[in-house]
Amino acid sequence: MSTMKMLALASVVGVALGAHETRCGEYCDIYLGGDDCNGATATAEGNELTAATYTGDDAAAIKQACIDQCAAFPEPFTQDNSVTSGNSYACRFYHANVGASEADDIHCTHGSPISGQNVCVDEDPAVATTAACEDYCNNWDLFCGEYLYADKAGCVATCSKLDAGVPTGVYDLAGPTSGANTACKRYHIDVAAGHPRDPDASTNDNLDIHCPHATYGAGQCGSTCENFCAVNIATCAGDNEQYADNAACITACEDFTVAGTKQETGSDSLECRFYHLTVAATTAENADVHCPHTAVESDPCAAAVSPTDEPSSASAVAPAFAAFATVIAAAQL
Repeated sequence: MSTMKMLALASVVGVALGAHETRCGEYCDIYLGGDDCNGATATAEGNELTAATYTGDDAAAIKQACIDQCAAFPEPFTQDNSVTSGNSYACRFYHANVGASEADDIHCTHGSPISGQNVCVDEDPAVATTAACEDYCNNWDLFCGEYLYADKAGCVATCSKLDAGVPTGVYDLAGPTSGANTACKRYHIDVAAGHPRDPDASTNDNLDIHCPHATYGAGQCGSTCENFCAVNIATCAGDNEQYADNAACITACEDFTVAGTKQETGSDSLECRFYHLTVAATTAENADVHCPHTAVESDPCAAAVSPTDEPSSASAVAPAFAAFATVIAAAQL
């Protein structure tokens, strides 16, 4: 990653942490402290959602991971115990505080980053899905926001389609590290943010490696085609159906060009079709418009058709020009 990119990321994360670091530290002390919200009590109650959120032997690294994650919680960042629901710091602080002070494991789960029983999640039905998707997309926005999705609404909608009916919200600092599910993608965002179990890998260079895993899947959290097709079959149904079934989608997808870029909105590539799929997932109206864009024959994601089968003089120099463009792009990073 270039120095300018690293500085830009540090600036974004620094602003987020600077504004809320004290309150996040207080939340994490409560949530991680003792056995009530993250230890023996949670385990004894069989509550994997809470017990597995943060694990490991390095207490300082665990707390820092918690603080960085907390910085992605939406406003308000208040502690007056007046906010008991909704996707915010205030809601999580209230429930974590009650859970720790009263040894109430149910409140501990509500106050966790992935908020058990969907208590601290958005109440707007156009946005709210599972707490795991809310937490994943909070952190995508902070660390991997240049990848795949147009906005948080697209992230949440896509996540919910991928994990429909599958309990994949549990994750910790140890994984799961693979599989086409949100738990794997959430883990890779933690690694991308610089909080892996391996301290030798904790640099922001991890963004270039792990943000693709955390969004497209990219062969780590399932293949990109696995993720694309699971969401496509769940999103583009009925009159908007583009592929007869998942197998047909996978077969077609494996022939798509992989651009290898963070986000594509108008090229003949898998990334372009996936981008339009994330928009299609948000509303029925968007599905009507964007599901056709995910097809083999896609208007915005289609190859330019030559008027003749004969190679043009331009095609002869295309490879050289592409190589030159690659060199220029690399020099600009």
